[in-house]
Amino acid sequence: MRVDNLVTHHFGVTLVQSISPGVAIGATLKLVRGSALVTVQPPGDSGDILDAADDVSGKTTNKFDADIGVMASGGRLKLGLTVRNLSEPRFDAPEGQGSIRLERQARAGVAVSPVDGWSVAADFDLLENTGMTGRVRDIAIGAEGRSGRRRSCGPGRGSTPPTPTASDTSQLLVLEAVTR
Repeated sequence: MRVDNLVTHHFGVTLVQSISPGVAIGATLKLVRGSALVTVQPPGDSGDILDAADDVSGKTTNKFDADIGVMASGGRLKLGLTVRNLSEPRFDAPEGQGSIRLERQARAGVAVSPVDGWSVAADFDLLENTGMTGRVRDIAIGAEGRSGRRRSCGPGRGSTPPTPTASDTSQLLVLEAVTR
């Protein structure tokens, strides 16, 4: 079984410009330091395979990349779009093992504020990306609000299907409460 292991660290500068009332664009110009490793492991328990891949060090290189985004807001509605890893940099693995590409990610979202102090939001991947179980496309929804001057809470839910057509999904339920 082929195991691709890519660890990245990002250092960037973000620039944001309002282009009209309620519309802003932004970009993060970044240096990405990536350590890539490709190994071939015998079939077995996925945990053992991943542990074995962690025990070997990869080849480290630096690449330039960028993220971009746009946000529009008006009244109680906000819309957003982000694209990460715009240039899809490739990081070479040691000794001719090939390379690993940092995939482009595009995500869109919407948020509505039905009453003051509360918002409901949803966002979703526009592109499929490679995950631990194959190609994935994430969706998340949530709500957040204030129950007083110093308390806020918000439930959310996200799912990551193993493939876009899979009927079985792994789901995440989040409930967050913050006191300030």
